[in-house]
Amino acid sequence: MIVAAYNVSDYIDECLQSILNNEGSYEVIIVNDGSSDDTLDKINKYKSNNVRVFTTNHVGLAEVRNFGIEHANGEYIMFMDGDDKFTANFLQTINSQIDNCDLCVFSWEPINENSIVTGKAIMVNDFWTMDRMAWNKVYKRSLIKELRFPAGVLYEDVGFTSIAYLTANNIKFINTALYQYRQRSSSITHIKQKASDHLGILAGLDDVNEWQREYGDKESKIEIQNLNYRIILSHVKRILIDNEYKQNNEEWVLIKLVQYFESVEAKPKKDTIRLLVRVRNRFAIALIEKDKLKLARKLFLVKNSL
Repeated sequence: MIVAAYNVSDYIDECLQSILNNEGSYEVIIVNDGSSDDTLDKINKYKSNNVRVFTTNHVGLAEVRNFGIEHANGEYIMFMDGDDKFTANFLQTINSQIDNCDLCVFSWEPINENSIVTGKAIMVNDFWTMDRMAWNKVYKRSLIKELRFPAGVLYEDVGFTSIAYLTANNIKFINTALYQYRQRSSSITHIKQKASDHLGILAGLDDVNEWQREYGDKESKIEIQNLNYRIILSHVKRILIDNEYKQNNEEWVLIKLVQYFESVEAKPKKDTIRLLVRVRNRFAIALIEKDKLKLARKLFLVKNSL
C-alpha cells in the first residue's frame, strides 16, 4: 500500500487506521510530500516493521507514487491518498477474490469532510467507461514494474491505469465499495483550474498511444481510439461548460486539444460514433455562442470525421 500524504493532518489518522485495522500480511509505504502542517508528526507514530515512512520535498503526487513503486516489496501494489479511507474489511474482500489477477478494479463511494457517504457506489467493468483513478485498483507488481506516472502534470492517472488495463491478462472487477474518496473544498479536483492545466491529459494519452505503437493490436487500437475521443472531449467540456473560458489563453489550449483530437487515426465503433457526434456538436455549439467560429469549425471538421 502506497499512501501519498500532503497537508492532510485532519484526515491521516482515519486513513491509516482504515488500513491497519485489517488482519493479514501487508506493507504500508507512507510518503510525506513535504507537508507544512503536522502530518509527518502524526505519520511517524505509525512506524513499525510493516509501516515505512519517507519524506520527499513536495515533488507532487505522480513522483510520490513513482517513489513508492520503487520502494515496494509486495506482490501487489495499491495507491491511496492520505485524506481518503478504506471501508471495513476491504483487505479480506480483496484477498478472497483477487485469484492471482494482474489487475483488480473495485467500486468506490464519495464521502464529505466529515466522513459521511454522499453518493452511490460507482463501478464500471470495461475499458471504455472505467474510472482512470489509480486508487480503486490493485496492481500485480510485475504488471507495473516498468510503468510510471508522468510527473509535473494534473490527470496523471489516465495513462498509467489505461496501460495497466491493456497490459493485464487477467482482470477482476469487484462490485463492492471498498474505497471512500473524500471530496474536500480545498482539493485539486474542487479548485478552479486554468485551462492550460487540462493539457496535462495529453501526457497520459501520449503514453497510451506510444504503448499502442509498440505493443498493441487491432482491437486495442480501437479501444485507445475511443479513449482519446472520450478523454479529450471531456476536457473540452470542462473548459467550455464549467465557466472556465475567459477569452484569453483558453483558445490556444482548445486548439491544442482539437489538434490532438485530429491526430487520432482509427475510427471508433458505430455506437461510440453516435455518442461522440452528440457530445462534439454540443461543444461546437458552445464555441459558436462564444463567437469562436473558426475553432468551432475545426471541432466540426476533425480529421477522419465522425
